Amino acid sequence: MGPANTLRELTVPVIDVRAGDVFTRHRREWTARHDAHKRGQFTVSIETVGGGVVYASVNATITVTRNMEGIRCSADSE
Repeated sequence: MGPANTLRELTVPVIDVRAGDVFTRHRREWTARHDAHKRGQFTVSIETVGGGVVYASVNATITVTRNMEGIRCSADSE
């Protein structure tokens, strides 16, 4: 049996984007450099690797690819 694939595609609220998450926005693939930050009442910013910043509505959801290595799931405890 080979190593488990630790990458998972998840749809999360944009405020829950974590450092290292990979996502597509404006037809481009981005990698979050830091966790998302709320900017004011209605906006979230995500600083990206390479120096860009992506802005989104605080109510938006986004599909990310996240490395789940080191995160235990309930199946691990059985």
